[in-house]
Amino acid sequence: WVVCVDFFGLSAAACDRAVARFGAHRVLVDASQSLFHAARPGVSTVYSPRKFAGLADGGLLATPLAVRAPAPADEAASARRGQHLRTRANGDVAAGYRQFQEAEGSLRDCTPQAMSMASSQALDAIDWTRVADRRVANHRVLADALAANGILPADLPTGAIPLCCPVPCEQASPVRTRLASEGVFTAMYWPDAAIPDHDGLGLRLRDGTLYLPCDQRYDEADMLGLASVLLRHWGSQ
Repeated sequence: WVVCVDFFGLSAAACDRAVARFGAHRVLVDASQSLFHAARPGVSTVYSPRKFAGLADGGLLATPLAVRAPAPADEAASARRGQHLRTRANGDVAAGYRQFQEAEGSLRDCTPQAMSMASSQALDAIDWTRVADRRVANHRVLADALAANGILPADLPTGAIPLCCPVPCEQASPVRTRLASEGVFTAMYWPDAAIPDHDGLGLRLRDGTLYLPCDQRYDEADMLGLASVLLRHWGSQ
């Protein structure tokens, strides 16, 4: 098997090249960062809707293969993991972020379980067209504002729906800390990954990239405000 990742919703073309080279029956596409990645015929594809909307947990698998059914959902654990969503919705962003980190830690047990009823119902109720359109529009506004000041985010391929807006940044960690001090919380991916020194791309993705939010909770004014905050701290990296 070849595992091919659609990173941040920006690299579907690489997954298609892997399928063309190795065959659909040999490729597993990890679309956990690319909910809108259309599963190709015969290609097993995994998704993580909770990375794109307010869901406590739950994943999806599209596959032509026969797979064993997962264990029943743990509804109580799912309810506890959803606490950060309610805290965030009530306006306490800092407390919600701490609860989010706790919820992430609880997912280290990867024993397959069915999606909770709450997650399943929420998934069905979301306007995913609006989600996609807002993410693309926010990415465009943020990228244009940064590019106008000499900061170049990753390109958004035609038809791609972004998880976030990745920005190369040599001193990502201190800039991330300064952004957090102003209430701008950015994700850090793979903090525990043991990346070899010769893997320059892997090191840049882990240590040399800022992952700016551009999701459907925000609008154009939020993106311009985010760009302004980042620009204030960029010169001190």
